[in-house]
Amino acid sequence: MAVEVPSTKPELQVRKKESFASFQI
Repeated sequence: MAVEVPSTKPELQVRKKESFASFQI
């Protein structure tokens, strides 16, 4: 899904958010 270089920044945030959600479950 990450095609653009700047996409790596928001991707990291999304991944962190997903990780947090998984931890909350």
